[in-house]
Amino acid sequence: MSGPNTLTTGRSSSMVLPGDFFFNVQLMDNTIAALGVNIFWRKSHICPCAGSTGSGNPSCLQCGGYGRYWDAPPAEPFIGAISFMLPDDPSSRVAGEAGSYANGMPILSIPQGAGTVWDQAATYDLFELSDALQRFTINLVNGQNNTLPYTYGLEIPATGAVTYFDTATNTVSADNNYTVQTSTTGIVTVALTDQPIGTPFSVEYFANQAYVAFLRGGVPHVRPEVQGFRLPKRFQLQTLDIFLRAHGSIGNP
Repeated sequence: MSGPNTLTTGRSSSMVLPGDFFFNVQLMDNTIAALGVNIFWRKSHICPCAGSTGSGNPSCLQCGGYGRYWDAPPAEPFIGAISFMLPDDPSSRVAGEAGSYANGMPILSIPQGAGTVWDQAATYDLFELSDALQRFTINLVNGQNNTLPYTYGLEIPATGAVTYFDTATNTVSADNNYTVQTSTTGIVTVALTDQPIGTPFSVEYFANQAYVAFLRGGVPHVRPEVQGFRLPKRFQLQTLDIFLRAHGSIGNP
């Protein structure tokens, strides 16, 4: 016997419940808005300089040899949910081939309320956490290796950020005679104005954590009951420090 609340199944009588029985898109958006963080989206493009060989041309003024380049971020961030599940939180790691690198593989959920980001975000896009300001320290060589590897939301103190190594006395001293320059494509360099070329020095500064969408994810999970609802899209992110760390003197970082 069946009644108004009975669900019958079988060859002759079956029913798939509508998607809104299980999923509420607005509720998911509200949850992400309540728990999420501000994120700037930078859309990626494959560079045509790699069309002949499959590898970026180191002389390309657009990508600088990466084979990819990124748009400037929109004026306002969107709110997305970041969760660290694969394999752990950001930390320092060591790879046999590349040496020390920054590790981190969080999951990003983009709500449909993000609009263009939900519509167009894809693999290799870059996502900058505008509120995640971190302190970085990097060794450079004056006149030979002057490029900073992390530059999103860059903050370098006017004084106290640089120390140099005196090879004659084997001592370390502070040096406030440094200049910071940013190219038209966003590459940031630091140079000592009172030390000769080849002087080793270090810079301590602040920048925002940035991730690249890579490997898994990128589309909503489509099931029959979803019926085209604009559910959150999910990406696996990676710092890809090895890929993005050593900006050259040209290109779009």
